[in-house]
Amino acid sequence: ASRRVDDWLDLAVIDTGPGEPGVDGEGLALANIRRRLELLYPGSHVFTIGARADGPGTEVHVRVPWHVAGASAQS
Repeated sequence: ASRRVDDWLDLAVIDTGPGEPGVDGEGLALANIRRRLELLYPGSHVFTIGARADGPGTEVHVRVPWHVAGASAQS
Protein backbone atom coordinates (compact mmCIF):
# COMPACT_ATOMS: atom_id res chain seq x y z
CA ALA A 1 0.00 0.00 0.00
CA SER A 2 1.13 3.56 -0.51
CA ARG A 3 -0.17 6.94 0.53
CA ARG A 4 0.92 10.53 0.75
CA VAL A 5 0.92 12.00 4.26
CA ASP A 6 1.71 15.72 4.24
CA ASP A 7 5.20 15.98 2.72
CA TRP A 8 5.92 12.23 2.99
CA LEU A 9 5.35 9.14 0.88
CA ASP A 10 4.49 6.14 3.07
CA LEU A 11 4.91 2.64 1.63
CA ALA A 12 3.90 -0.59 3.35
CA VAL A 13 4.37 -4.19 2.30
CA ILE A 14 2.57 -6.77 4.41
CA ASP A 15 3.15 -10.51 4.11
CA THR A 16 0.55 -12.68 5.83
CA GLY A 17 2.53 -15.91 5.50
CA PRO A 18 3.97 -17.85 8.41
CA GLY A 19 7.12 -15.72 8.50
CA GLU A 20 10.72 -16.88 8.59
CA PRO A 21 11.96 -18.11 11.94
CA GLY A 22 15.35 -16.69 12.85
CA VAL A 23 15.20 -13.75 10.41
CA ASP A 24 16.51 -10.71 12.25
CA GLY A 25 16.25 -8.02 9.55
CA GLU A 26 20.02 -7.73 9.20
CA GLY A 27 20.72 -9.56 5.92
CA LEU A 28 22.77 -8.25 3.00
CA ALA A 29 19.76 -7.19 0.92
CA LEU A 30 18.27 -5.23 3.82
CA ALA A 31 21.64 -3.61 4.52
CA ASN A 32 21.77 -2.54 0.87
CA ILE A 33 18.27 -1.05 1.10
CA ARG A 34 19.21 0.89 4.24
CA ARG A 35 22.39 2.15 2.61
CA ARG A 36 20.56 3.23 -0.56
CA LEU A 37 17.90 5.09 1.43
CA GLU A 38 20.59 6.88 3.42
CA LEU A 39 22.36 7.91 0.21
CA LEU A 40 19.15 9.18 -1.41
CA TYR A 41 17.48 10.68 1.68
CA PRO A 42 20.19 11.35 4.30
CA GLY A 43 18.50 11.67 7.67
CA SER A 44 15.06 12.03 6.03
CA HIS A 45 13.69 8.52 5.75
CA VAL A 46 12.32 5.65 7.80
CA PHE A 47 12.77 1.93 7.08
CA THR A 48 11.36 -0.66 9.45
CA ILE A 49 10.82 -4.40 9.17
CA GLY A 50 9.29 -6.70 11.73
CA ALA A 51 6.61 -9.18 12.65
CA ARG A 52 3.01 -8.15 12.07
CA ALA A 53 1.31 -6.97 15.25
CA ASP A 54 -2.06 -8.49 14.35
CA GLY A 55 -1.18 -11.93 13.00
CA PRO A 56 1.46 -14.06 11.32
CA GLY A 57 3.77 -12.57 8.72
CA THR A 58 6.05 -9.61 8.26
CA GLU A 59 5.54 -5.85 7.74
CA VAL A 60 7.93 -3.50 5.97
CA HIS A 61 7.43 0.26 6.16
CA VAL A 62 9.31 2.92 4.18
CA ARG A 63 8.81 6.68 4.51
CA VAL A 64 10.59 9.13 2.22
CA PRO A 65 10.07 12.80 1.38
CA TRP A 66 7.35 13.40 -1.22
CA HIS A 67 8.38 15.10 -4.42
CA VAL A 68 7.21 15.11 -8.02
CA ALA A 69 9.85 14.05 -10.54
CA GLY A 70 10.92 16.95 -12.71
CA ALA A 71 9.24 19.57 -10.51
CA SER A 72 11.38 22.51 -9.46
CA ALA A 73 11.50 23.64 -5.85
CA GLN A 74 9.55 26.77 -4.94
CA SER A 75 11.47 29.44 -3.03
